[in-house]
Amino acid sequence: MRALEQKEFIQLQRPYPDLAWIVGTFEFDVDIGHCSGVFRLVPTSTGEWKAFTIFTNLEALTNCIPALGPLRSRQVVSGLAWAEKLRRERNAEAQDP
Repeated sequence: MRALEQKEFIQLQRPYPDLAWIVGTFEFDVDIGHCSGVFRLVPTSTGEWKAFTIFTNLEALTNCIPALGPLRSRQVVSGLAWAEKLRRERNAEAQDP
């Protein structure tokens, strides 16, 4: 993990008088891409805070150009031909993955 960055959203939330937590967001990079995350800290009976939930999400792949705009295929494929084309792409039958 590289470039861990705390984002601006960190907040104490108290939905009920006897329930509180801290929630925040962060971003980081790994070898295969850029990631984001959300964490929630809860107080323990000793007064310390500990992680209750941590969610991470791979936002974008490094060195992977999405097939958007001019890179997108303009060929119309419909019905069963589309399903067959998708199956072949997933199985990497037409090219190396």
